[in-house]
Amino acid sequence: MCEHNLTLDGELEVCIQTSLGSREQKKLMSKVMSRDVLHYRKLTDVSLDDKDKPRDPPPCIDLESLAKGNNTVMPLFADAFTASVSVDVRTPSRKSSRNKEEPLVSSTGVVKYGGSLVDIGKLIQQLEKSENARSNTEEKLKELQKELLSSKEEAKKSYERCSKLNKELKSTNSNLKSMEEELQKAIEDNNVYQRALNQIKVVIRPLVAGVDLDEEDFPMKEIKDNSKVKSEPLENGTFE
Repeated sequence: MCEHNLTLDGELEVCIQTSLGSREQKKLMSKVMSRDVLHYRKLTDVSLDDKDKPRDPPPCIDLESLAKGNNTVMPLFADAFTASVSVDVRTPSRKSSRNKEEPLVSSTGVVKYGGSLVDIGKLIQQLEKSENARSNTEEKLKELQKELLSSKEEAKKSYERCSKLNKELKSTNSNLKSMEEELQKAIEDNNVYQRALNQIKVVIRPLVAGVDLDEEDFPMKEIKDNSKVKSEPLENGTFE
């Protein structure tokens, strides 16, 4: 249902699309309206009682004139249509040889091509927009390529730096390992020497138990003099 108050009478007449006059349309609408409500199904549907009644045959429709559409009525396409008709009448043999996709040019910038209407101005605008978009895309692509090259160079430098650091790390690890081995060997040698010194100390401690061997008690000068005295022979030809 359609509310009559929300729609103008003229809009209803356009929606119905009949060839009747305005009075006849209003009279027809008054039959299907009740309380400002339009029951449009009464205009489109057929009642069960009238369904089996004989009807008049539908009028014969000229498909050729229907296929022409509004080209013969609208002044925009009237010149192009008449020109095409005159060409077809004068030279019927050329119709088969002419390309079916050949457009009919008019002075308004609208072309009939492939059974559809093409606006040349809009096409040019779209082409310009697409061309601008393409140029912008190419510029962005060039910038991205430059950034990609710079990124590749930086990545290459970083890889070389990383390789160098890895080599230095390996050499440092090898040096550290060798130093650890040397340190371990030095510790072992130190332990050996320490044990030897301890053994020597144990051996010589009873021999020098009553002798104080501190350097303060034996100055270097006295030690040298004693060494000279000890080196002199005695009268009997022996040493002290």
